[in-house]
Amino acid sequence: MPLSAQLASIDRGELVAADAAGEYEAALNDLEGRCTEPRQRIGDMAVKAREMILEKSGERVTTLFLLKGVAEALHEVSFRTSCAEVLAAVVTLVGPRR
Repeated sequence: MPLSAQLASIDRGELVAADAAGEYEAALNDLEGRCTEPRQRIGDMAVKAREMILEKSGERVTTLFLLKGVAEALHEVSFRTSCAEVLAAVVTLVGPRR
C-alpha cells in the first residue's frame, strides 16, 4: 500500500485505496522536494506529530493537515530544510488540554 494511502487510512480510520488518496500524494510530493528527510520519514513524523498533539491537547488533527501546514510554513524557503524541526515546533506550540 502506498504511503499516501496509508496516511489517508490512518486519518479516516478505514482502508483507503491509493486512487482515493490523491491529496496525500500531492502533499508528500511537494514536501519531498522541500524536506531533507526522505518521504517515508516525513509520513512517519506526521503520524507521530498527530499522536502527540492528540495526547497533549485532546485535539484531533489529520496527517494531511500537518503535511499541508509544513508546506505552507516553508512556502518561501528556497532550500531544503528539516521538516522534523517544523513539525516539532507545531507540537511544541499546541496548547495543553483545558
